Amino acid sequence: FLELKNKMFIVIIDEFSKWPEVIPMTSTTSLNTINVMREYFSRYGICQTFVTDNGPQWTSKEFQTFIKNNCIKHILTPPYHPQSNGAAENMVGIFKDKMKKILDNTPNIIQAYCKFLLDYRNTIHCTTDK
Repeated sequence: FLELKNKMFIVIIDEFSKWPEVIPMTSTTSLNTINVMREYFSRYGICQTFVTDNGPQWTSKEFQTFIKNNCIKHILTPPYHPQSNGAAENMVGIFKDKMKKILDNTPNIIQAYCKFLLDYRNTIHCTTDK
């Protein structure tokens, strides 16, 4: 999760394709996080493995039940070791950096985040060449 201009976002990146999703959230409670994940899985399918930090929404009983019910292997990164989830952490940094620049010209944060995703997704990725 990250906060930008008083708006919360969840960042999800597919480790294989490097496809990023950045989803605005109204809150980061376990229930809201589960609802966002349900919506994400309804679009892209349920993943086999899901890597997160140790935030309370990920370690809650509700989220653990959700993960178990969907047969997902949940890997929690070691505390104070964000590089264990390098792809997502890298995307958070890129998102913050680019959003600051976009927001100079586009004051609406939702329009700005849509512009970021459009630009990023249409740039050839050095790992996938796509």
